Amino acid sequence: MIRAGVGIILSFTGCFILNESAQAQSASRDSGARNQLAYATMLPPLDISTERQKALTLFIAERYNESALRYETVCKDKRATGEDFCHLGECYFRNGAYKVAAQNFVQATQLEPQNDLAYQRLVESLCASHDKAQAKTSCQQSLAVLRDPIARQQMQNLLRSIEGPDLSTTKPKSTGVLGKGPQG
Repeated sequence: MIRAGVGIILSFTGCFILNESAQAQSASRDSGARNQLAYATMLPPLDISTERQKALTLFIAERYNESALRYETVCKDKRATGEDFCHLGECYFRNGAYKVAAQNFVQATQLEPQNDLAYQRLVESLCASHDKAQAKTSCQQSLAVLRDPIARQQMQNLLRSIEGPDLSTTKPKSTGVLGKGPQG
């Protein structure tokens, strides 16, 4: 019986030591978080125009990965424009990330409904990501919004190409040797 009591006392002591250790670690984390918060509040506010200019310079230099990182920073700011999202979408498109590009073009159209290029690039991104159904829907919705006749014509051409036959699933007809017809 005494041993059981000693075991319980040791267990409680062990729990107390573990609890003290956990509290010390938690206090250490809290202190670290407070230090990070203090440091963050000491940082100067984001100069969005400078960041935007750096992103555009990288974009023009065709350094799309670096440009995307800068535009990501810009687009997190409440002062981001549809053009910022359009550039970010273009960075992703040129890197082959078509679905992410499409998401940014959607943001661009929401911020600037008159941005005809954003609508076109949205549909092209959806086509490139093989999302034919969404591309068709976006194309049809875009036609209701676009005012520029050239942009409307381009969107109608895109819609026709989307609605056209899916050539990837059709087999070419055999023409036989030297195009003289099927060999039988």
